Amino acid sequence: MDIGQIFAFAFWASLALSTLIAVVGVWRAQRWFLVASAILSIPFVFFTVAHPGVRYFVGLPILHILAAIAVKGYPRWMSWALLFVIVSLAAVFLVILFGVV
Repeated sequence: MDIGQIFAFAFWASLALSTLIAVVGVWRAQRWFLVASAILSIPFVFFTVAHPGVRYFVGLPILHILAAIAVKGYPRWMSWALLFVIVSLAAVFLVILFGVV
């Protein structure tokens, strides 16, 4: 396995796992899941920041942290709304990447 394959695996694992763990964190209302998903989304952000069309993904870990704060201290719909934004950003990235319209 060369370095390019390792980076590709880290990129896709970061995208998939951070989103799935965020869903579990909001579903179970546990902050540490959302903090873990924020940490897991950092490699995804590092890879996407180089592309000029998707620089808005820099804020993705911040959304995970905001959802972690909202999951216990605010009404439940706020954390679900933030989760919707997180999942939507992942979907938008896939549309940009693969050109699916």
